[in-house]
Order: sequence, then C-alpha cells, then structure tokens
Amino acid sequence: MAARAPAPGVLDADDRLLEQVHFWVRVGRHGTIALLVVPSILVDAEVANIAAIAGTARAAVRDGECQILVLVNGLISWPTRDRIAQYTGSAPLLVGEAEFDRLLDRALRRLAERLETAQQGGRIGDLWERLQTMSAQQSALLESVRTIDARLADPATAVRWAAVEAPAAGPGIAPVGTGLPEAVLAHFARARGALRTLTDASVDLGLLPGTDASGGRVPARPRRISFAPQQLNALGLMAAVQRLLDVFQQGMADWWGSVPEPDRPTDDGLFALCRSFEISMETLPLFESPPSGPSGRTGDFAQRTLAAIRRAEAVDTLDTLAESVRAEVLALGGPAGRSDAATPGP
Repeated sequence: MAARAPAPGVLDADDRLLEQVHFWVRVGRHGTIALLVVPSILVDAEVANIAAIAGTARAAVRDGECQILVLVNGLISWPTRDRIAQYTGSAPLLVGEAEFDRLLDRALRRLAERLETAQQGGRIGDLWERLQTMSAQQSALLESVRTIDARLADPATAVRWAAVEAPAAGPGIAPVGTGLPEAVLAHFARARGALRTLTDASVDLGLLPGTDASGGRVPARPRRISFAPQQLNALGLMAAVQRLLDVFQQGMADWWGSVPEPDRPTDDGLFALCRSFEISMETLPLFESPPSGPSGRTGDFAQRTLAAIRRAEAVDTLDTLAESVRAEVLALGGPAGRSDAATPGP
C-alpha cells in the first residue's frame, strides 16, 4: 500500500520534514518504506536535509521499522551518493537512468525483505540474544562433530567430508587478486563468506557406503545424486557471483599495482571497477530463501529466524561490496577522493 499522506502507524505530526516524504509504502503490519523524490543534490545543505528527513521518518514510525529510499530527479555525484547511502541505508536511484523501472522495483523488494526479516515472528528483538547463544553453541558442537568425524576410519566419511570441505582453488591454481592491502582483501573475504552462507549445502555428496546405527557396514550400491530445479538455479547463481568476485578482485589487484599511490584516490579506474561490479550484480536474479517445512517447535522457529537474518546480512554484504572496497581504498589513499562535481548517474 502506498500513500501520499502518512501511512497507518506513522505519527500524524505536523512536521515540515515529514511533509517532504512523497510516498509511504506499508510492508506487512509493522514495516514502512518512506519514498523521497528530490531534485539535483549539489551542496552539503541538501545532503543534511535528506539526513534529517530520514531520521525524522524513522522516529515517526511508532509501531515498527522504517526504510528510506531516495529518488534523484536531476544530478548527483558519486561521493554524494555514498554519503546519502550512509544516512538512509540504501543507495539513491537516478530517475531516467537506463532500466530505472527495474532498478526501482529491485530496490523496493530488497527494502521490503529487510523489513519482513526484521518483523518475522514479532519477537526478533527479544530472541536475538538467545539466538546468538544458540548459534555459538551449535557452531561449537558442529566443529566437535567434524573433528571426530575426520578421525574415523570409515572411508565413506572421509570422502564425504573431503568433497564438502575441498578448497575453491585446485592444485597449481594461483589465488586470485592477492596483491591488495589486507584491509581491502578483508572486504572480499567477507563477501566470499557471505556467498558461502547463501549456498545451499543440503545435497549429500557421499558416494561410498556408510555405516548403520549399530556400526555395521552398509552394502555398497550405486546411487544417483539428484538436484532439484531450485538447487540447480541456486548453484548457477552462486557460480556467477563467484566469477564476478574473482574478476572484481583481480581487477582491483591489477589496478592497485599499475596506478601510482598518489594518483589512486582520483584515478577513474577505481570508479569504473566498482561500478562495473555493481551493475553486473544488478543483472543477476535475487537470492531466494531455501524452502522450509512447517513446524511448531520453538527451536525450529529460532533456527529459521537466525538463518533468515544471516541470509539478509549476507545479501547486504554482497550488495555493498563495491562501496566498501572503494571507501577502503580512498581511506588508504588519504582524504582526497573523486571530484564532488555533479555528474549524471551511470
């Protein structure tokens, strides 16, 4: 539901900042998206005004959370875009750019997913500390199980774990883009960790016979490993994202090694690499959550909720990788940066 006037759940305060919000989009029972349309953003005062509107809109939503999306009907520079994204939590969109309708739909869907994840079950805030404790306990237990399993003499177990835990790079293959500072490599490492979080590892890769409950060896029989259509689509998407990460990281390493240090903050190659990764990711379909069967058990609900939170955080990590890498490189290069002169969006 979208409305020009404040949506249900938004305080009916006579505030000039709230009057500048053009549309309120209701998401579920306790989520709201504030849609703000502005002309060209050229000076710091206009950025400060948007930051004030975002803060007031969030405070005005009394019964849930509020996400902010800014549409720029004019000009905006890349550094200004980064500043607005820090205040609002999402990158502004440029009205009239190529495939604007699709980009707007994609942005609204992602903001709606954030709100739905935050409100899931209505008890996320109360359960968060308990979920964190449960996660730590489960991780410790899983690590113990893996350690014990690796020591078993059963060859089927050894083959199964070798298949699941095999490194991405094969023998003799050099790692990708290692000629970057550790601070920049850390962002790529987090992105690859996020990709692993999104990977569905539910397929049993064991081919050799295992053991039954009594420890006896199960007779060897050929078995077929099958993949559901959703799994095939997910694996293809993961492979595409993995390839984009490799290309982006290698491109950054080549750029870092070829551009002199004093020229890095102002070199156009940095913007081109980061923006290329962003628009390439935008062409990919959205990550879908794996299906989950109905269950009334509290433990199952807690695990599903934690998994949904982790998936949302992983998607955000991939979506903001280019911005994070660019900001890290600029920080390493000093206060200088790309010109603040207003330029059209990509």
